[in-house]
Amino acid sequence: VSLTARERRLHLVRGQLRIDVAHDRRRPLSVQAAGHEIVATGTAFNVDLVGRAARISLIEGSVEVWRLTRGRREGDATALEAGERIDVTPGTEGRRGRFEVSEATAWQRGRLEFNDERLADAIARMNRYARAPITADGAIADLRITGVFDAGATDTFVEAITSYLPVAATTAPDGAVRLTRRS
Repeated sequence: VSLTARERRLHLVRGQLRIDVAHDRRRPLSVQAAGHEIVATGTAFNVDLVGRAARISLIEGSVEVWRLTRGRREGDATALEAGERIDVTPGTEGRRGRFEVSEATAWQRGRLEFNDERLADAIARMNRYARAPITADGAIADLRITGVFDAGATDTFVEAITSYLPVAATTAPDGAVRLTRRS
């Protein structure tokens, strides 16, 4: 976090955050995540960082998303409107789409919503709240999942995965769960 008379700057290292920014054109807020900078002067948005990827979801107002190279803005900004999101990784322009506000903010109510998400990304999000980690082999990382789960309810999550996808689960004595492709 860096707060000065000219700017408000955050660097998201891991996890997820929701920002409600007070309007101040003379002192914009910027959030850096996944090789991009999100700039807002008065708005509400969510940033969800999973590994090297970030999902930026604009709840209200407007933001500009800039690609960063060696810490400097590159190219043109992508302007988002309320109800739009962009999925970015370092060095990419990103992929835009629409979203439901309830999906992006479900984590604030103790729930996680997945809508055609990669299984690897869903596992990473579930692990933020898990007592024991869930791991998966690369053979199932790109399987897709849609569903709503209570944060921390890994048993329910694993039961759903193994019921609807070609996945088997092995639980270690410490509670850690290993997911593999079912043969």
